[in-house]
Amino acid sequence: MATRLDDQSLTLSEVLDLPAVRLAQPRVLTSMSRVATTPVSWVHVCEQPDMTDFVDADHLVLTSGIALGRDESGWEHMVDVLGAKRASGIVVELRVAIDAVPETLVARAEAMGLTFIVLDRPARFVDVTQSVHREIALRQVLELERTAVAHETFTRLTVESASSQDIVDAVSRLTEAPVVLEDVNRRVLAFRSLHAPQAFLAEWDRADKPTGGSGRFRSISIRADGAAWGRLFIGETALPEAFVSMVAERAAAAIAFSYSQATGRRLMGQDAQQRLMSEILAGGAHGDIHASLEAYDIPVDGAALIPGIVGVAPDQSAMSMTIGWENAISEVGVSGIIAERRPGTRHFLVSAPAGRPASDVLRSLATALRAQGIVNAVAYGDVVSDIKSLLGAFESAEYAFAEAPFQSGHSYLTPGDMGAGALFSLLGTDPRLRAFVQRRLGPLLELAASDRDRLLASLRSYLEAGRNIAAASRELHVSRPALYARLRRIEDLLDVDVERRDDAVALHIALRAHEVIERVHP
Repeated sequence: MATRLDDQSLTLSEVLDLPAVRLAQPRVLTSMSRVATTPVSWVHVCEQPDMTDFVDADHLVLTSGIALGRDESGWEHMVDVLGAKRASGIVVELRVAIDAVPETLVARAEAMGLTFIVLDRPARFVDVTQSVHREIALRQVLELERTAVAHETFTRLTVESASSQDIVDAVSRLTEAPVVLEDVNRRVLAFRSLHAPQAFLAEWDRADKPTGGSGRFRSISIRADGAAWGRLFIGETALPEAFVSMVAERAAAAIAFSYSQATGRRLMGQDAQQRLMSEILAGGAHGDIHASLEAYDIPVDGAALIPGIVGVAPDQSAMSMTIGWENAISEVGVSGIIAERRPGTRHFLVSAPAGRPASDVLRSLATALRAQGIVNAVAYGDVVSDIKSLLGAFESAEYAFAEAPFQSGHSYLTPGDMGAGALFSLLGTDPRLRAFVQRRLGPLLELAASDRDRLLASLRSYLEAGRNIAAASRELHVSRPALYARLRRIEDLLDVDVERRDDAVALHIALRAHEVIERVHP
């Protein structure tokens, strides 16, 4: 946005405060309410009766009225012309052509919104015009210099791929105002206050955020890669509106560019990590994998290599996962890679520094990942110390991750947490397991839904109670004779004896496998 030079006007009150004007003892005859806000971009000395061709909006006219004399209609015409032109006002030196201004003429000027000023002492109009024009020119030069500094600043920040905080700091210095950068979820990403930061943030959390240019803070939307990214808020400042708007637009563009560059780098990094993870899981050449990990600043020699798998939380994009992962490993103080191998999961590998207990890394990384809100399950494989053991370590991570649906209360899982649920989940697609379930439970599973579910629940309770009829009947809230009757029916359907240990074990395995298959591999 270019800064208009004619935005550097003085106000009428500033003109009246110039020494050359004060010496003439100015008096405002019309309302004072407009004086502080009426802009003056140019001053004319004019003694012609008709000023139509000389005056434009925001121009101030100085006159002695010598060409009008006491011609009331001439004065009225002049007021009408200046009012229609939206001039800043008219300044009349008294005791040259007239000694006083008629009240009717003052009222006419007031009705036209024209400020009428008289000078009670003689004035050197040339001094007045020079003073105003010099001040306007000085402001224009200062504005040009300030604008040049702003453009140079944002060009440098863009070339250097500056951080959001660096850009926010620059905006605050240029505008002499507090500045806040928020993302689309209204989380503060960067800020610069003019007083105590903690007090400023507390006040900011309580404040109503403007969505446009009104209120204590003006704001501008930031878009990156075609989507809304956030908003930049700039506090109240005495600097010109046009300059602040230009700074806001340049800052928004710089932040968007920086974000797009960071996004590009992350996308390239994701591709490279994807290839490296594929090579690891395919059992690639150990030397190549070692060199690639070292290139990613992931120490191998003397370090503990920790493989793992995470479940992706709902509604997480690839970019949010990448950013959350980077934040988490930075917080924990480890390096690593992460890659998608199948929908809803990510495989990862981190390197724990020599001398740091691996258990501490497991706990801290799981906590950090969950704090980022990007995962709903964290599972680790065996901790190893060399590349050749990585493939087997990732297999053990699969065993631990398979237990995640059945162990929701754990912060993280390890291979030692693997239970029957994980085993049946991993074997769920094996036709031999499905055939075993069908042979053991087939006639029961073919019953009508209500009858089937009641008998399955009775069998489950009986087996989980250690074949204790009294405990199972209490859990089911049925009488013991009723439970005996259900078990006799199950025995008849399946041709088994539920009191025989071998039959009971086989039924328990088949029942548990059926539940897992229905849940994980329906």
